[in-house]
Amino acid sequence: MTDAASNNGWRNVFLMAGSTQTQGFAAGTYLTRRYKGNGIALISDKSAYGSGLADGFKLALKDRSASPKYETALTGNVVDVSPTVEQLIASKPSAVYLAMTPANAAALVKRAKESGLDTTFVSGSAVARREFYDIAGSASEGVVGTSLPDARSSAMAAEAVARLGSRGYAADGYTLYAYAAIQVMAQTIDQARSERFEVIEPVLRRQSFSTAVGKVKFDATGDRDVSEVAFTQWQNGVTTPFNTTDYWNVIRDTMAINSTFASGSKRPVLIDSSDVPIIEAKALQGVYHHRSLSYARFRFAVPSWADWIRQKKSVIANNKPKPSSPVLISGLIFARSRFR
Repeated sequence: MTDAASNNGWRNVFLMAGSTQTQGFAAGTYLTRRYKGNGIALISDKSAYGSGLADGFKLALKDRSASPKYETALTGNVVDVSPTVEQLIASKPSAVYLAMTPANAAALVKRAKESGLDTTFVSGSAVARREFYDIAGSASEGVVGTSLPDARSSAMAAEAVARLGSRGYAADGYTLYAYAAIQVMAQTIDQARSERFEVIEPVLRRQSFSTAVGKVKFDATGDRDVSEVAFTQWQNGVTTPFNTTDYWNVIRDTMAINSTFASGSKRPVLIDSSDVPIIEAKALQGVYHHRSLSYARFRFAVPSWADWIRQKKSVIANNKPKPSSPVLISGLIFARSRFR
């Protein structure tokens, strides 16, 4: 998302959620460790979302000298999954990674299970959408997807959890990430002593911010400089945390975005935890407007922090807060960026 924004000259997009590439990289690392690089299939649909997942997934396999046992790409808006399912049955994979939209993933999983294919299905975070379950139905059982870690366990989230609780709101789901996005904007305006985008942009790009989900810092293109990925699994019609500790540890396996390669392209790499300072929070990444969260809950965080911002702006010259400009509002797009 931020790469596309940069290519279009848009400098007001800051993605606090990990990219689809980091999700694919985490899933690829987990599966190669679990199955020792053997018997892993990759199915993509060439959508923008699926392509990002597939790119990260293949990087993880390549880093571990592995390659997919079976790989194919589905094309078209209405995908016929039957031929692919037949090929999967013939190849008997240990696991199948679905780098595709939730609708395509659901259609493939449903057809595969109806055909008797017994394997592990893993996909991106969009697989947690109700859309996936509505299509896949009971076939969704056991399907694994990437997700953001639960930020509530962080000591830095305690105050935010208490604030939300005092007003009758739970801090579950992705609520704390939206809360943290407003914290970033509040601190940025405070440091810049202005709300004009051309003034606050340099602050957003160079400063580190303390938030309810840990330290937040952006790279030159607006991506988070580090990211963590957790996993969920469909069980009895709902997604629940999925324990991957033996093969992927959400704290230990922190990723950074490396852009020092000769091609100049960006890619995720694992940070060696023995060579970096201890990460301050379990959840470092993301703002995600999830369909399971009501707009009322999301909107709660914004007015509350808007009031705080107005108070902090009393330090600005003349103590005359100006109405938010369209540029600043568009700059807030990162508060609703999708970690799909």
